[in-house]
Amino acid sequence: MKQQTNIPPLQLLKMVALLNEPGCTVLLPSLSLNNEEWMKDKKTISQHELNGVFILQNGKYKNWLTQEEVLGLRWLSNQIHNIHIGVGRPTSPDAILTINKHKVSVNVSLHGEVPKFNLVIDVRSSVEEIADNATEEAIIAAAKEKVRNDVQQTFQQGLNRNLDIYSLQNHVYRKYLSIWKKNKNGSLLQLTPNSLERIDVRVQIEDSGMIRLNR
Repeated sequence: MKQQTNIPPLQLLKMVALLNEPGCTVLLPSLSLNNEEWMKDKKTISQHELNGVFILQNGKYKNWLTQEEVLGLRWLSNQIHNIHIGVGRPTSPDAILTINKHKVSVNVSLHGEVPKFNLVIDVRSSVEEIADNATEEAIIAAAKEKVRNDVQQTFQQGLNRNLDIYSLQNHVYRKYLSIWKKNKNGSLLQLTPNSLERIDVRVQIEDSGMIRLNR
């Protein structure tokens, strides 16, 4: 059994660099011991697995979130590959997709002196399983909704704890340095539910294998 993670890996040198980068949030994966799900020679064995992420801002520990609370991170990182998702009905998905490749861009603009953020996420996928009568258009629409909801819900989890979980403020620092300095090096720039103005998701199905999609 191979665990699928929603949390990008973090090398020590990268962590040190991020700790010194203005407006960056450090996401440090955390481990737990799983005594139930792993088997070897028909015997249960203990294995370490990722169970969440420690959040550090301005060099200080701020909080901890579970894997389920940070599903959006997988769409904002280029280090996580071959993501498997079910789309459509929660109890009986219309399709199971493997995300072969995805790319995200973060655009920041000023409304007055208030930063607003737009995300563009391009997803390329293949169909692993599909329900009868599911159409390509329906699957794409459901996949877009899934990605958008993941990103929005993780953003909200951060807001609830006063966390900039996607390091959005770093984009302000890089593009609008004068605004950053004017706001006491970003300390006065607070994210709100309206800060994330738009999440534009584009989904392509590149391969359906032996499965014939209804168009």
